[in-house]
Amino acid sequence: RHLGLAAVTLAVGALVTLLVLLGQGTEPAKALQWAFLSYPTAFLAAFMVTEPATLPPRRWQRLAVGAGVGALSAAQLSIVGILVSPELALLLGNLAGLGWRRLRRPGRG
Repeated sequence: RHLGLAAVTLAVGALVTLLVLLGQGTEPAKALQWAFLSYPTAFLAAFMVTEPATLPPRRWQRLAVGAGVGALSAAQLSIVGILVSPELALLLGNLAGLGWRRLRRPGRG
């Protein structure tokens, strides 16, 4: 049911990982291998992002969260001295999903 969401998360995460690795001088074949096999993007996409309790209500919102989590988890960003890890990217995606849920159902707990 959430195959599209997982695919978007995986594709964006792998693309960003590939770009980061190529930017760091990694050989293209090795960067492609690492993008799909050595990073936690597949687990994140298949099991964590697709958790129904934390997903936003609309499809486009779910895909936006998936793309955002995939990009943030792979970008190796540092914000205010804090490295954005896959766990932090997932937390930010869950907070976005929670915000969209609350906007759709005002007054409900």
